[in-house]
Amino acid sequence: MFRNLASDDVEALLSFFRSLTEQDRCFFHPHLFDAKTAQGICRNPGKDIFAAGFQYSDIKAYGMLRGWNDGFEVPRLGIATGPSARGHGWSDGLMDYLHQAARDAGASRVELKVDVRNKAAIALYRRHGYQFPKKFPNSPDTIAWRSL
Repeated sequence: MFRNLASDDVEALLSFFRSLTEQDRCFFHPHLFDAKTAQGICRNPGKDIFAAGFQYSDIKAYGMLRGWNDGFEVPRLGIATGPSARGHGWSDGLMDYLHQAARDAGASRVELKVDVRNKAAIALYRRHGYQFPKKFPNSPDTIAWRSL
Protein backbone atom coordinates (compact mmCIF):
# COMPACT_ATOMS: atom_id res chain seq x y z
CA MET A 1 0.00 0.00 0.00
CA PHE A 2 1.29 3.46 -0.90
CA ARG A 3 0.23 6.54 1.03
CA ASN A 4 1.42 9.85 2.40
CA LEU A 5 3.29 9.65 5.67
CA ALA A 6 1.41 10.66 8.82
CA SER A 7 2.40 11.58 12.35
CA ASP A 8 2.13 7.98 13.60
CA ASP A 9 4.70 6.78 11.01
CA VAL A 10 7.77 8.28 12.72
CA GLU A 11 9.13 4.98 14.10
CA ALA A 12 8.55 3.14 10.81
CA LEU A 13 10.37 5.88 8.90
CA LEU A 14 13.25 5.89 11.37
CA SER A 15 13.52 2.11 11.03
CA PHE A 16 13.60 2.51 7.24
CA PHE A 17 16.35 5.14 7.54
CA ARG A 18 18.39 2.70 9.65
CA SER A 19 18.03 0.00 6.98
CA LEU A 20 19.75 2.12 4.32
CA THR A 21 23.31 1.13 3.51
CA GLU A 22 26.24 3.49 3.13
CA GLN A 23 25.95 3.19 -0.66
CA ASP A 24 22.23 4.01 -0.41
CA ARG A 25 23.11 7.15 1.54
CA CYS A 26 25.76 8.04 -1.02
CA PHE A 27 23.16 8.00 -3.81
CA PHE A 28 20.15 9.23 -1.78
CA HIS A 29 20.89 12.15 0.52
CA PRO A 30 18.06 14.70 0.49
CA HIS A 31 18.18 15.23 4.27
CA LEU A 32 19.55 13.79 7.50
CA PHE A 33 18.38 10.32 8.56
CA ASP A 34 17.77 11.04 12.25
CA ALA A 35 14.77 11.10 14.60
CA LYS A 36 14.27 14.87 14.32
CA THR A 37 14.12 14.64 10.52
CA ALA A 38 11.71 11.67 10.65
CA GLN A 39 9.44 13.63 12.99
CA GLY A 40 9.51 16.69 10.73
CA ILE A 41 8.71 14.63 7.65
CA CYS A 42 5.83 12.75 9.28
CA ARG A 43 4.37 15.93 10.71
CA ASN A 44 4.93 17.85 7.48
CA PRO A 45 2.55 20.83 7.54
CA GLY A 46 3.52 22.19 4.14
CA LYS A 47 2.80 21.51 0.49
CA ASP A 48 5.68 19.08 -0.02
CA ILE A 49 4.64 15.42 -0.15
CA PHE A 50 6.40 12.59 1.69
CA ALA A 51 5.07 9.11 0.97
CA ALA A 52 5.95 5.46 1.45
CA GLY A 53 5.12 1.98 0.33
CA PHE A 54 4.08 -0.12 3.31
CA GLN A 55 3.95 -3.86 3.83
CA TYR A 56 2.00 -4.15 7.05
CA SER A 57 3.71 -1.58 9.28
CA ASP A 58 7.11 -1.74 7.55
CA ILE A 59 8.22 0.85 5.02
CA LYS A 60 9.65 -0.80 1.92
CA ALA A 61 10.11 2.34 -0.21
CA TYR A 62 10.15 6.03 0.70
CA GLY A 63 9.80 9.04 -1.56
CA MET A 64 9.07 12.72 -1.78
CA LEU A 65 8.00 15.61 -3.92
CA ARG A 66 9.82 18.65 -2.58
CA GLY A 67 10.23 22.27 -3.51
CA TRP A 68 6.69 23.56 -3.18
CA ASN A 69 7.37 24.68 0.42
CA ASP A 70 10.23 26.80 -0.95
CA GLY A 71 8.10 28.36 -3.69
CA PHE A 72 9.19 26.25 -6.66
CA GLU A 73 6.55 25.45 -9.27
CA VAL A 74 8.16 22.17 -10.35
CA PRO A 75 8.65 19.64 -7.55
CA ARG A 76 11.82 17.57 -7.20
CA LEU A 77 11.17 13.86 -6.80
CA GLY A 78 13.35 11.54 -4.77
CA ILE A 79 12.94 7.91 -3.76
CA ALA A 80 14.76 5.17 -1.91
CA THR A 81 13.93 1.49 -1.72
CA GLY A 82 14.96 -0.57 1.28
CA PRO A 83 17.63 -3.20 0.63
CA SER A 84 15.28 -6.13 1.33
CA ALA A 85 12.57 -4.76 -0.98
CA ARG A 86 14.60 -4.29 -4.16
CA GLY A 87 13.46 -6.16 -7.24
CA HIS A 88 9.87 -6.54 -6.02
CA GLY A 89 8.19 -3.55 -7.72
CA TRP A 90 8.19 -1.15 -4.78
CA SER A 91 10.08 1.58 -6.68
CA ASP A 92 7.75 1.39 -9.69
CA GLY A 93 4.68 1.55 -7.46
CA LEU A 94 6.03 4.50 -5.52
CA MET A 95 6.93 6.34 -8.73
CA ASP A 96 3.35 5.88 -10.00
CA TYR A 97 1.97 7.06 -6.66
CA LEU A 98 4.18 10.18 -6.60
CA HIS A 99 3.42 11.05 -10.22
CA GLN A 100 -0.30 10.92 -9.46
CA ALA A 101 0.20 12.98 -6.30
CA ALA A 102 2.08 15.61 -8.33
CA ARG A 103 -0.72 15.73 -10.92
CA ASP A 104 -3.32 16.00 -8.15
CA ALA A 105 -1.35 18.94 -6.71
CA GLY A 106 -1.40 20.70 -10.09
CA ALA A 107 2.13 19.99 -11.31
CA SER A 108 2.65 19.53 -15.05
CA ARG A 109 6.23 18.33 -14.71
CA VAL A 110 8.53 16.63 -12.18
CA GLU A 111 12.32 16.84 -11.93
CA LEU A 112 14.93 14.80 -10.13
CA LYS A 113 18.67 14.70 -9.58
CA VAL A 114 20.47 11.38 -9.85
CA ASP A 115 24.04 10.18 -9.64
CA VAL A 116 24.94 8.71 -13.05
CA ARG A 117 26.71 5.84 -11.27
CA ASN A 118 23.36 4.70 -9.85
CA LYS A 119 22.49 2.42 -12.77
CA ALA A 120 19.40 0.93 -11.10
CA ALA A 121 17.89 4.38 -10.54
CA ILE A 122 18.68 5.50 -14.09
CA ALA A 123 16.94 2.39 -15.46
CA LEU A 124 13.91 3.03 -13.21
CA TYR A 125 13.61 6.66 -14.28
CA ARG A 126 13.98 5.79 -17.97
CA ARG A 127 11.18 3.19 -17.60
CA HIS A 128 9.00 5.96 -16.23
CA GLY A 129 9.67 8.30 -19.14
CA TYR A 130 12.30 10.64 -17.71
CA GLN A 131 14.50 12.66 -20.06
CA PHE A 132 18.14 13.32 -19.14
CA PRO A 133 19.08 16.64 -20.78
CA LYS A 134 22.11 17.75 -18.77
CA LYS A 135 24.91 16.58 -16.52
CA PHE A 136 26.63 18.84 -14.02
CA PRO A 137 30.27 19.60 -14.86
CA ASN A 138 32.75 18.07 -12.40
CA SER A 139 29.95 16.12 -10.71
CA PRO A 140 28.44 12.66 -11.06
CA ASP A 141 24.95 14.18 -10.86
CA THR A 142 22.52 14.78 -13.68
CA ILE A 143 19.05 16.32 -13.80
CA ALA A 144 16.12 14.47 -15.36
CA TRP A 145 12.55 15.56 -15.94
CA ARG A 146 9.21 14.11 -16.94
CA SER A 147 5.98 15.70 -18.09
CA LEU A 148 2.89 14.54 -16.25
